[in-house]
Amino acid sequence: MAHSVSNWPLQRAMRQAALGGMFALGWVGTSSAAVEPAVPEELEEVLVSGTKIDTPIVEAPQSISVLSREDLEVRGVQSMTEALRYVPGVVVDNYGYEGRGYEYVILRGFDALYTGNYRDGLNQATGLYFSSFVTEPYNIEQVEVIRGPSSALFGQSDAGGIVNRISKRPSATARSEVEVQVGNLDRRQLAADIGGSLNESGSLLYRLVGVGLDADTQQSYPNGDRPSRSERFIAPSLLWQVSDDTSITLLTDVRTGDTRGYAFFAEAADGSFSGILSGEPDHIRYEYVQSSVGYQLKHRFNDVWTLRQNFRAARVDMEVDELYGAGLDPDGHTLYRYAVATDERLDQLTVDTQLHAQFDSGTMSHNLLIGIDTGRMDADLKFYTGAAPSLDLWNPIYGQHIDKATALLFDATQENRQTGVYLQDQIKFGGNWMLALGSRYDWVKSSTVDRGATPSRTGLQDEALTNRVGLNYQFDNGLVPYVSYTQSFLPQGGRDVNGNPFSPSNGTQYEVGVKFQPASGRSLYTAALFDLTKDNILTPDLDNFGFYYTAGERRSRGLELEARTGLGDGWTLSTAYTYLDAEVTRSNDVDLGKRPMQLPKHTVSLWADYVFSGVLQGFGLSGGARYVGKRFDDRENRFESPSYTLVDAAIYYDTATWRFALNSANLFDKQYFASASRTGGYYPGVERTITASVKYRW
Repeated sequence: MAHSVSNWPLQRAMRQAALGGMFALGWVGTSSAAVEPAVPEELEEVLVSGTKIDTPIVEAPQSISVLSREDLEVRGVQSMTEALRYVPGVVVDNYGYEGRGYEYVILRGFDALYTGNYRDGLNQATGLYFSSFVTEPYNIEQVEVIRGPSSALFGQSDAGGIVNRISKRPSATARSEVEVQVGNLDRRQLAADIGGSLNESGSLLYRLVGVGLDADTQQSYPNGDRPSRSERFIAPSLLWQVSDDTSITLLTDVRTGDTRGYAFFAEAADGSFSGILSGEPDHIRYEYVQSSVGYQLKHRFNDVWTLRQNFRAARVDMEVDELYGAGLDPDGHTLYRYAVATDERLDQLTVDTQLHAQFDSGTMSHNLLIGIDTGRMDADLKFYTGAAPSLDLWNPIYGQHIDKATALLFDATQENRQTGVYLQDQIKFGGNWMLALGSRYDWVKSSTVDRGATPSRTGLQDEALTNRVGLNYQFDNGLVPYVSYTQSFLPQGGRDVNGNPFSPSNGTQYEVGVKFQPASGRSLYTAALFDLTKDNILTPDLDNFGFYYTAGERRSRGLELEARTGLGDGWTLSTAYTYLDAEVTRSNDVDLGKRPMQLPKHTVSLWADYVFSGVLQGFGLSGGARYVGKRFDDRENRFESPSYTLVDAAIYYDTATWRFALNSANLFDKQYFASASRTGGYYPGVERTITASVKYRW
């Protein structure tokens, strides 16, 4: 795994400003749509591959949520962050509408955009400014949200946890389908998922997933023009079952995107929302080409030992033209602007090799994992600035010519290298006990070269040991209480006043919880209490202006509740609740003792699904509501965005071969601000979306 470790705190902050479910258990394998759709008699066992050992979710001694393909389909999910809206412990859409695809996720109070992005068990890095890997939701089979520090398995990552996306892959049971989708904002999408066998024996299986999307964005200029966005995606994959003991799966994909609108809203002279976009519809451009190729190898030596290797090489090439506001004239309504352009490249290579053993030792049963993973990330950035005409907020006139920014401000490359070795054992003993032990040692090396007017090179080298311990007891009635202890570490670029590199930040979490799956198998309930602390956070050096040192600390405590219940007579009900008590506990800055920005204390969600029987068999109704509590918009906690509640709904008709669906998110078109930072502008929430889709399967 490789992660960006920037040596430019200011640029990283600029980048972040610029970028500006339901219950854990889903039904698996039901997307083929039986002739008689109905609530299944038993909730199928969900295996969590994000633990690197396929583990039933009810047995995992930590807080994990899993979304199945059917969950994504029923809710009509159009983006990765939309998929996570009903998951506890998660905050998404914190910068409101996001037409470029960036996947803003906060887990248990900590940012997961940069280090918590995983696909098929391997990290997806971010570059030096805009470049990052974007998920195509139609190609996702399962989403796993692993909350809490996860470095003992995955290496360097932030304290809140990770989100692991499982790609679609060849399967002997998968059905082919074609889907046509239309919606408001002139949304038009054509998608196909085709697979099968290439030979009579079935040892060669293929799958081809493709998506084409054209749509407008929700941002609108005074004349009514809405900038457009388009995306193209194709993902061929091949499974070769070499023998009963050996298989290899080849996974490839290419995704291109062109978004013409993500202008930021200007603030009025009094700091209020002006409603005026600071950009120009004919100038703004976000274009990228993203690709990857990888394989998953599995070889079973005998009844005990199995070898697995997971490899991926990926790349993003990106070009951006953007306009930013540069403050108001003393007249209070003339906005100064400047142009920005970037030319970026991000290359990443990761490989994870594992030896897995299952054996008994006396009265104990072992599920042992020994692994080594290595990764490298190479990023390149050319960042240009240029002049731009001002804009009158009282009488905005758009269509002004903007020259492409050509003044080179940053010209840099960054190389990250990482190696980690890890050991994990899940030990069952005493009939009903399971003890999970894990330990990992990482070596991280990073080098950043500034090729500007005064060339320079800065380096970073860190190593860390992280551990995890979990214990649960499985009662015969389906009750599984557990306790766990986990750690994380995350390198930090830069140096203190004495030239010493900053130490990595560290996360430590204590968690107690209980999972309950009744004997009927149709319900699952979980509750988790956690105490999570992250230390070695950068804070200003009061004795040396402009310098920092690692003396900061943040604490996050909370309660997470989830439930998914089959109520009978065609009903299923999913609920989630999160209470989050977050505080900056050590700092030399204005945020000491304050609540971090954009973190609601309470979030609640409810989703209900009803499948008709009898003469209306095949019809289904779904609906949900999600409440997001108040959030502070500044580090001093002076300004607060109000809470809001949004309603989503769906109606569908499902047969063995056809599926018709009508989905709406934010059904009543609630107007709200996801964030109003006062220093970075206002970010309106996601407006109502309506989507109609027709799917044919064979």
